[in-house]
Amino acid sequence: MFSNGNVNATLGTFIPPAATVDLHRTMTHVAGVSRSVWTQWLQSETTVGLQSYNIRSDPHGGAPMVLSPETTLGNFFNRQTRDTASYQLAHTLTITGTGAGLAHVVKVGVDLLASEYSGSSTSGPVRIEQANGALARSLDFVGSTSERIHRVDAALFVEDQVQLSDRWLVEAGARLDRDGVLNRVNAAPRVGASVALNAARTAMLRGGVGRFTERTPLAAGVFEQFQSVIDTRYAPDGSTPVSAVRYQTVAAPNMRTAGSTVWSLNFEDRVNATLSWHAALLDRSGSHALIVDPIEAPGQGQWLLSSTGRSRYRDAEIGAHLTHAPGIDIEATYTRSSAREDLTAFAGLFGLIPAPVGGANGYGASNADAPNRLFVRARLLTSKWLLLGLADVHTGLPYSTVDAALDFVGQRNTERLPTSWRTVLGAERRVRIGPLTPWVGVMVDNPFNMFSPTDVQANLAAPDFGALYNSAYRKTRIIVRFEH
Repeated sequence: MFSNGNVNATLGTFIPPAATVDLHRTMTHVAGVSRSVWTQWLQSETTVGLQSYNIRSDPHGGAPMVLSPETTLGNFFNRQTRDTASYQLAHTLTITGTGAGLAHVVKVGVDLLASEYSGSSTSGPVRIEQANGALARSLDFVGSTSERIHRVDAALFVEDQVQLSDRWLVEAGARLDRDGVLNRVNAAPRVGASVALNAARTAMLRGGVGRFTERTPLAAGVFEQFQSVIDTRYAPDGSTPVSAVRYQTVAAPNMRTAGSTVWSLNFEDRVNATLSWHAALLDRSGSHALIVDPIEAPGQGQWLLSSTGRSRYRDAEIGAHLTHAPGIDIEATYTRSSAREDLTAFAGLFGLIPAPVGGANGYGASNADAPNRLFVRARLLTSKWLLLGLADVHTGLPYSTVDAALDFVGQRNTERLPTSWRTVLGAERRVRIGPLTPWVGVMVDNPFNMFSPTDVQANLAAPDFGALYNSAYRKTRIIVRFEH
């Protein structure tokens, strides 16, 4: 059993401690594995496992949550418990042999997973204020929830690893999965290969393509049991209601299991004992992701859960690694990437820490999209000196602009933070102190005191709209290290 807590889990530039939420987790994991060798060509492995997760989120009080353009007041609006237990049985047969003059390693197996989930959720009012303190919008949640669901997932899989020659290796396989929440059966084929481009096997080319499905979260199966909310909008005077819409949580019919089609290509070349380099391409196209969209009609509305979410991630990477015994180690990698997706993911809006305010969906740059990234790490070691350096530089992450009512303005995630810089420099020297010879030195984070903010004021109603915050400061650590 393992327990831990995360105090002030949502603490941030615009969220002070009183408005945060505390998380408390308890996890139990028990597993047993049995391996048997039946013959020289037949082996089996059976795994039995039990896991339980008990998670609780607690706000710091019962005051209404107040979202103003400049900060957050009051207490976090939601209190939850989520208890899950899963029981798993997996059995795999491994068969080795030859067929058609080729060496094969065949794996065939079954994976059964029974899970149960129970939870509760209670949400208090959320008040959204204008810059002058007048009310712009209020969210009032109706009742509380008690959720419960049980599901059984099952999978059959087969894989054949074929050694075509001393240089060629091909793997082909497929999975057949039953999604116990959505009651769907999904097929997921995949194939991959690796080839040595020379006899010394110092140049390798690897690649593959496949379909991969995801387990539908249990909470999605109880979405319609979540609280409804009354969304009231006010005139500029802050007291005259303009509209009031009650949003019910509704799941779309015939939802499909989220999955992705992925292909990759990787080339590695060890030029000599000192220098190696690599280049890689990756493409991931996601479909049927769970998203939540607000659908409004006069006087009534829906938070509609559907499986229409899409995503696309692509990257190209090139890097080199230089080593020279005994003490030189330098690595550098540049990555060019693109990450786009539907931005109202179910887990982000209705997870253990739900978002107090949701918005209309949009397809655009993901919150983690960083098109350009350069990573450099260097280490120089002599008998008396150790010099270290690290640089991680990437394009600033995207963000969206909102108005006083926290509605998105324009297309989402079209603005970006400045370029992010993370640098570390260190120097250590071996010294003698009596019979001891420790390493003594300093490690400096952000030694050049670069301004690299991680937050921005994106509310148009705030007097500091566009201001950047929360850049890491220069930090120096003294190091004393003993070696055996």
